Formats: sequence, C-alpha cells, structure tokens
Amino acid sequence: MGLEIKQDISEWPDASRFTLDEKTGIYNPFRNTTGYGTPNPQITAFTNVSLFVTKPDQVTLEPAGTPVIIDVTSNFPQINGTKYEVLASALGYGDDKLPDGEYDIVVKYTLGASPQLYQFHKKEIFFAQVHCGITQLIAEVEVECCGPETQKMKDRNDGVRKLQGLVASINCGKTNRALELLKELKLICQRNPCKSC
Repeated sequence: MGLEIKQDISEWPDASRFTLDEKTGIYNPFRNTTGYGTPNPQITAFTNVSLFVTKPDQVTLEPAGTPVIIDVTSNFPQINGTKYEVLASALGYGDDKLPDGEYDIVVKYTLGASPQLYQFHKKEIFFAQVHCGITQLIAEVEVECCGPETQKMKDRNDGVRKLQGLVASINCGKTNRALELLKELKLICQRNPCKSC
C-alpha cells in the first residue's frame, strides 16, 4: 500500500497548546502495511520534517493567512511514536491561549536528497475556551438557580445544547455547522462573560 503518515491531534483543555501524536508505526505485512520500513521508506531516510499551522481568522473562524512553520525534524519520525506539543506562544499568541476556531495542520516529511514528500494533513476545530466558559457558566447558574429564569440561565441552557451540537457536528464532519455553533457559543461567552481556564 505504501507509507501513510498518521497523527492524532488533541487540544489541551486549558487552550495552552495542542499535541501531535504520531501513530504511523512500523511496517507489518498483516497489521500495518502503511508503516515505516521495507518495503516502505525507513525512518532514517527522512532528512527534514516541518509542521505548518494555518491559524483561524477571528471573524470567520476558518484557517486564513500564511502558515506558521516549525521545524520538528528532531521529533519525527520515531519508531515508537512521538508526542510533540505545540504551544500557543509558538504560534504567536501572546496570551498563551489558542483561540477557538479551525486550524489547518500539515506535517511534511522530506525523504532523502530527492524532493519526495510524504505528509499528514488535517483541519481541526479547537474549542477549549468556549468549553471552559460554558462549564463555568453552568457552575455559576447552579448557585443562583432559585427564582425566575434570568438571561444567564437561558444562556446556560442554550450554551449546553450548542456545545453538545458542536461536538456532534465535529464528529459527523459537518464543519460549517460546527463553526456556526462555535460563533454562537463565543457570543454567549462575550455576553456573560465566560472566564478563561
């Protein structure tokens, strides 16, 4: 089948970073025909590995602009897999928090002296800040739950539904719907205001 680069991406709950976790593995004719090793390229054959991250526009929440490029040659590839943490500060965010939105993430592996490239590419929606904010809003409303329904209570209920819808939309690959819900959740957090984790 040929080499296929595999990575898992996960955002940290405090929005301070995201992790790349290499899952390519070693070639096995029965269990992993897309791993490193004969007949596919050996790990030692790669001379350069670069990470390209296109950050989200803060209005559309879609990837926009020139990607940030990080040399990760010393981290990838590895036989047993490697986790690499990309700090928000490495992407130019002074407040050390990743803004919510869709990130375009590409890891390019250069093979030997030839210009042959292998790559991993995925768009990932990060939403740790609104998740944290809605969670805190739930806790605040629980304290003041007695009495008539307030705007904060309505926002809490709406936020919980929209957060569940956001997760479901991401899991179903409905990116446009997920980004719409993320924008609505950000508005709820601006109205209340949600605290950052």
